[in-house]
Amino acid sequence: MESLKTLKAALERASLSITDEKIDNYDFNALNSFNEDDLASNIKSCDTLANTCLYPSGMNSLIRTLKNNKSKFSDLEWSEIQPFLATWKSALDRTIINNEALPDYFVPKKLYDDFLLALQAFSEAHPEIITSYEKNELIIDLYLEKIWKPHFGEIEDSLKRMSARFNKILKLKTNKYAVLVRNNYKEIDPYQFEELISDLFERMGYKTQVTKKSGDFGVDVIATKGGETIAIQAKKYSPGNNVGNRDVQRMLGAMSFRDYKANKGIIITTSDFTIQAQEQASENPIELWNIAYLNKMMAKYFS
Repeated sequence: MESLKTLKAALERASLSITDEKIDNYDFNALNSFNEDDLASNIKSCDTLANTCLYPSGMNSLIRTLKNNKSKFSDLEWSEIQPFLATWKSALDRTIINNEALPDYFVPKKLYDDFLLALQAFSEAHPEIITSYEKNELIIDLYLEKIWKPHFGEIEDSLKRMSARFNKILKLKTNKYAVLVRNNYKEIDPYQFEELISDLFERMGYKTQVTKKSGDFGVDVIATKGGETIAIQAKKYSPGNNVGNRDVQRMLGAMSFRDYKANKGIIITTSDFTIQAQEQASENPIELWNIAYLNKMMAKYFS
């Protein structure tokens, strides 16, 4: 158990080296601290710890506990218990992967699940066999409440959480949209960026239309849902090239254009906004999405 706790602690340190907020917001400065091979190895380690430590330890613990308390059962009860234990001890021994004095086991999740189902069925078939007369405790209750939960259950839950966390990071690092975020959308041109924004709003539940490349009055995408019409500008700018209040003014004029009649405007950029742009937008029905907020929405709808 000490080696299990040591390995689990190492995995926890790795999984918690990046916050949930950084994962959810596609913070690739943080995500890049992991490489794909290490993530795959950590995922495998979480599963292997359960296969080699938790499952065989839990099964062996039940077998030992019942054998050590044989005197508490009647001869008839033991005649029912003993074949069950022998069957699963044999199944457990077949998972031994070496011939050392202290054998190593590898119990697949499927075998452990079968063990639990068999234990449940045995307990239901023999309700007269109880391990605690005060609590009317069946053998399945003994195992789950006295052996598994206090000694192994918390560790299993922790390993599942860590595995899911590593899987999420790995998925983000290999997701094509996440790669766009990581590289500040360098792989696509401004027109493809407009298509991406249209796709984003489709995923948000809007019906969208990318406008013509000319005569669009600065509006790149129209998004509608219910009675709401949003005029969207998509500004694929390099970092430091901030959107100014001139674009906000242009958006205000475009919103009233007869073909749009938008009741809201959104300007989205891969950079940021000047103070003047922020001040003018705050006085009008216009939202400003900078690179940080765009990345957050990408993480939410493309993960």
